[in-house]
Amino acid sequence: MCANVYDLPEVLEGTYDIVVMTYGVLYWLPDLVALGRVVARFLKPGGIFSVIESHPMNGVASWG
Repeated sequence: MCANVYDLPEVLEGTYDIVVMTYGVLYWLPDLVALGRVVARFLKPGGIFSVIESHPMNGVASWG
């Protein structure tokens, strides 16, 4: 499936025990409140929302 995350309620059914979001996602999402609503829509009660992310400058060599 290929869909905009904000459109998932229109194209995906069901609920899930785990919702996972990995590196490089948060930077591109203009509305984190809407993202939260999408996650809440698909996450079963007591489910886990797992996020792993880092700052885009993490790992850049320091000058000095």
